[in-house]
Amino acid sequence: MRFKALTLFLSLFSALFMGESFSGTIRHDVEDKKYLDYGKKHTCVFKLGGIVEENGEEVKYHGSCTAVSKRWVVTAAHVVKVEGLKRIFLFVGEKEVPIEKVILSPEFKGSFGSTDLALCRISEDLDLTRYPELYEGSDELGKICGISGCGRTGNGITGANLDSDKKRAGSNKVEAVSDGALYCNMSRHGPTELEFLISHGDSGGGLFIDGKLAGVNSSVLSKDGKTDSNYGDESCHTRISKHREWIKKIISD
Repeated sequence: MRFKALTLFLSLFSALFMGESFSGTIRHDVEDKKYLDYGKKHTCVFKLGGIVEENGEEVKYHGSCTAVSKRWVVTAAHVVKVEGLKRIFLFVGEKEVPIEKVILSPEFKGSFGSTDLALCRISEDLDLTRYPELYEGSDELGKICGISGCGRTGNGITGANLDSDKKRAGSNKVEAVSDGALYCNMSRHGPTELEFLISHGDSGGGLFIDGKLAGVNSSVLSKDGKTDSNYGDESCHTRISKHREWIKKIISD
């Protein structure tokens, strides 16, 4: 990649450990309400929370995830592979629904990007009218996508500088594809109508093409060394089409 790769999670981890709850950056010239309204349409995207023990104290952290069936959500592996983790749960409204089982992708090697994927089984059924299909094509390049998460927000000029408990969603374009990852950028020029880039806390949320889950939010890449998701930064999303059969097998067992 032409960008210096600095992970979204490292910044997320240090910030969240201070008890903050962190959704992506938006266009500076588009009202936030449009992103919040679009976020409400992504009913399959949820906030995921965890409790870790650090220096003898219990501390909360947050990420995002996407429901792919009544009992299973998909998230980024780095969100649930956390040292000192005591328990994790799904936020359904104000209710904390325990996650009873975590299965990391067998290809995950502790890094971000192409293998940063995990499945979580929750302790009770979700009640959604629709769960997204898994993208199976290899034609993601150039496609307009929707992206959603429950993380920190801001705009392309300020970067992600505001904590938020609200889910947002926006659009972008898949600008590059590697064997296992999809890439978008926060562009000033020729943006989509609701240009959006993931930020701290959006890890594990979804990237959708034609309503199908095509990617899982993984990390931010930056030219300037600051992973604040401002104009010029780039996002990396684990490519679902490369893991589709593994996901289907797990959630159907």
